Amino acid sequence: MVDKCILDGPNFEIDSSVFGTEGNNLTISPVVSGNPIPSNFTWRKLGSNTVLSTSKNLMLGQLSKGDEGVYVLEATSARIRENNITEEVTRNVSVFARIGCKKMNIIELTTL
Repeated sequence: MVDKCILDGPNFEIDSSVFGTEGNNLTISPVVSGNPIPSNFTWRKLGSNTVLSTSKNLMLGQLSKGDEGVYVLEATSARIRENNITEEVTRNVSVFARIGCKKMNIIELTTL
């Protein structure tokens, strides 16, 4: 009897869009699975090569309207094949972050 391990993923469970408010923080936290479990993560904003995070979660602090847009998570799993050759499998998922205006309270309005 041959025991075979099924290789799969990376797979993502995440909403296609998230909402944040100006001045607040926003954390995007996907559930990432696979066999083997992905070990490398890279977050970028669509249209930019700048790496925003190398962790599974992306934290955006002190949001502004400029933070609105599509964020792309790239996850990579390293697999060892039957012939002991390592291959990397990479998949991407995109999330749209919508940023709303900060609501002012009555005290802030009267001091403007």
